Amino acid sequence: MRNRTAGVLAVPLLASLLVAAPSPAGAYSVATRPLAATQAAAVEAASFWLGNGGANLAAATPYGVQTAVEKIATRGETTPGTKPGTIPPSLPTTTTTARTATPATTTADQTATSTATSAGETATPATTAADQTATTTAGKPVTPTTLGKVFFVGADGQPHWCTGTAMQSQYRNVVATAAHCVYDTQRNGYTLGTWVFVPGYTGAGAPAGLYVGKQLFGHYDFDVYRDYDRDYAFVTVYEGVVTTATGDLANFGRLGDNVGGQGLAWNQPQVDARIDVFGYPAGQHPDGSRPYPGETLETSSGRTATAVVPSIKGEELLAVGSPFTGEGALGSSWLSRYDKAAGMGYLNGLTISVADTDADLRYDTSLSPYFDGETQAVHAAAARHGAARSSRGNRAFQPPPGSGGGFSFCRARHAIVFPAEIRMAQFALSPGLPGMLNWRSS
Repeated sequence: MRNRTAGVLAVPLLASLLVAAPSPAGAYSVATRPLAATQAAAVEAASFWLGNGGANLAAATPYGVQTAVEKIATRGETTPGTKPGTIPPSLPTTTTTARTATPATTTADQTATSTATSAGETATPATTAADQTATTTAGKPVTPTTLGKVFFVGADGQPHWCTGTAMQSQYRNVVATAAHCVYDTQRNGYTLGTWVFVPGYTGAGAPAGLYVGKQLFGHYDFDVYRDYDRDYAFVTVYEGVVTTATGDLANFGRLGDNVGGQGLAWNQPQVDARIDVFGYPAGQHPDGSRPYPGETLETSSGRTATAVVPSIKGEELLAVGSPFTGEGALGSSWLSRYDKAAGMGYLNGLTISVADTDADLRYDTSLSPYFDGETQAVHAAAARHGAARSSRGNRAFQPPPGSGGGFSFCRARHAIVFPAEIRMAQFALSPGLPGMLNWRSS
């Protein structure tokens, strides 16, 4: 990575809480920031998105920040500083109505298979999801249940979304996406507001649960320097919630129990590696055509190449051939060794931008940071972060007086009110919400 110069630190970014994530190769800096820091904030965030029949989910638009680049150069393949490694995926342990196909069955000891690896960089055997189970859907391809949309309120005060992926972790509570789908890169020192993950979202609410973001784990170099070689983030989430027929907010359990979690691979070959890309592209090509509606999970496959993108100071990126447009596809998962029958593989990249490399006015390439030992260290820090609950039993949605039947809440940097129409009012930075989160480890 490029040299770090302490003298250029931006003052607002010094508030980041940095923790060291040790590994055999040394200690890497992991930046972590709170999202919904208290249980009360988590309930308010869930109310914001699920209230009024999920109107704010339906109103969200694909995020349009840093979606495309113009010039890509190539570079030689570099030798990783640490050994390659993998953490195997985990299959769901429960059945939800959101699954588009009957998932492969599993046993409770799958978590123990991989958690020993999540704390370090020791390589694990080449274990696929199919190896972990005796039954699949008769060998037929299934839609990955781990993929979904991350929703948030942007700097413009409007609801937006990127693609996100549920990950294998000790507490089954980690989501991966592009870092600039969690950090607010338009306002240094901020994170994007009211951040949640909805797996399998198709415009019909959150049948597999809505999971409020608790804590952001990113790389120090992106947190401080906006280094797009490190444009990835792992977010821990509260247990999921759904709305009942009576409008109550009901606990839905852990993310990984409901949808499973993709594995992780790092220090893998940089050139000519087969990758399956999954995401929700929705934007238009430079020629104005819009081939993807953004309502369904799309997939493409290609082989990797190295890439340098001067416009975003990306010096150690990977590229893969893909027709995805940028809006909506930000955060799309790059899965290696993907098992179509189980819907599982190893996350080995995340789309951070797209490019038109042959000047035909249609995007043909997706870009990702290279996942190395430092990526694994960031994931390991998130994986060790304990499970948390979004609600104590059932909580009814109670609109505040004078809200016109909508929902209103106040976070550290925004005051958001949603009666009949979407509107945003800026709110001065406050010391935060009172109360502490009640952790529940499992």
